[in-house]
Amino acid sequence: MRRLLVSASVVLTVLMLGIVPSSAGNPQDTMAIDPTSGPPGTDITVTGTGCATKGDVEVVVDLLDTSDEVQDSETVEPTFDGFSGDWEATLTVPADTTDFGEWTVEAVCQIEFPEDAAVAPAGIQFLIDYIPRAFTVTEPAQEPPPPVEEPPAAAPVDAVPDFTG
Repeated sequence: MRRLLVSASVVLTVLMLGIVPSSAGNPQDTMAIDPTSGPPGTDITVTGTGCATKGDVEVVVDLLDTSDEVQDSETVEPTFDGFSGDWEATLTVPADTTDFGEWTVEAVCQIEFPEDAAVAPAGIQFLIDYIPRAFTVTEPAQEPPPPVEEPPAAAPVDAVPDFTG
């Protein structure tokens, strides 16, 4: 699981460059997933906000199976309408999975500093490590068996009983 990493260099850079992540280090994040369960092949819409700063910012969103192996991933850029840092990604549960149970959706807002940045080491720094969300992979619905055809009813017997006495 990713851990929040806000190093002294990031804090210094934030102060010197006027970068204002709206919730860096804040445990209250705004990531949501819809739906929260479904069978293999389900598309999961992941939305969030708060990944807003100046610079090269992106959100990495991962879908991890029950063994914490990444099964789908998407990297998106947040929008800056109103400086809210909204973002949306779509992850898909592999259609052929047989790993049913609780999977995890994780997202990290990160900024990349260029090599010539005087106030921070080059490379990626995390701004927000969103709280992971659970997604339950359910078994596919079983198709009902075909209806059992009843044999045709026997034709009525027109017989005259014969009594002996």
